Amino acid sequence: MRTLSVAALFLLLAAASGRCVILDGFDTPQDDSKIRHSIQKRADVRRLIDEYNNVCRSYLLYLWSNELPATFGNKLKEMPKDFVLPVFQTDMILLNGMIDVSEPDRRHEDVYALGNIGYVKFFFYQDGQTMETVGMCFRPDAMFVPLKSTASVSRRLEWDRRKWQLVQAWLKARLAKDLRQDELFELDISQGKSRALGTDIQRMWRLVPFPRKNVFVPPVSSIHAAERVFNTIKLGGLTREAVANRLHMELRSARYDYDAPFYRVSGRTHRPFPKGVQVLKFDGGGFGFQFTLIYGQDGKIIRVEKQWIV
Repeated sequence: MRTLSVAALFLLLAAASGRCVILDGFDTPQDDSKIRHSIQKRADVRRLIDEYNNVCRSYLLYLWSNELPATFGNKLKEMPKDFVLPVFQTDMILLNGMIDVSEPDRRHEDVYALGNIGYVKFFFYQDGQTMETVGMCFRPDAMFVPLKSTASVSRRLEWDRRKWQLVQAWLKARLAKDLRQDELFELDISQGKSRALGTDIQRMWRLVPFPRKNVFVPPVSSIHAAERVFNTIKLGGLTREAVANRLHMELRSARYDYDAPFYRVSGRTHRPFPKGVQVLKFDGGGFGFQFTLIYGQDGKIIRVEKQWIV
């Protein structure tokens, strides 16, 4: 009943926001669902969740469908039956249900093996190439501990940590050859700040094709890179020219309208804005961020507002 109520809540929120969503997920027959949900706010579990999300959002979501075989090998026909869901992987996947009916619908899910450690499932947008989200599972072994009671939690967390360390080493060995992955696992996602600022600044201006013809949007990795950049750089007191230099706005592409707001700015939803306002929006169609830079009479930033787009 709890899973159903959570799913219903997601659907209500999505309907209220005007976004269309599709629910997918994983079965967890080895675990008690109440135990799984009850430990999600534990500090040690949150650390695992943050580490996992860091790798997925910053690196795996960067890859396109046709790039996966080079790293993961041959695609599997389906998810094998011998999998268990780690405590840091949600059993419910929320997907963007919006499509362009004038274009072919190439949404699909691909499953690959993580060596003999586990499996990873990739979910793709309508264009069939751009990745939307990821789900990861482990293969059970003789040391596997199912979550059947609170007494089993500590031993299960120890097992999940060991498997996760093996997965990180497996991924790092295969992604290190890609220059985009030089700083793999080096981001401090717990504070949302960048420890590879130059790379994140370049990444946040990256665009990918949207399913609609001749439309480009920031991918998930760019959106999170932008959040880390704005969480790290102190823009207060800078002029517009200094902001442009600091954020390397020369990297912006004219194919995406970064200064078209999602939320009202000074009561307006369109340009021109008042002289002391500047908008930078990073929205991939499913979610994103709007950063509004407020300048004082001296032409220097006095405030930066961040709004979550969903």
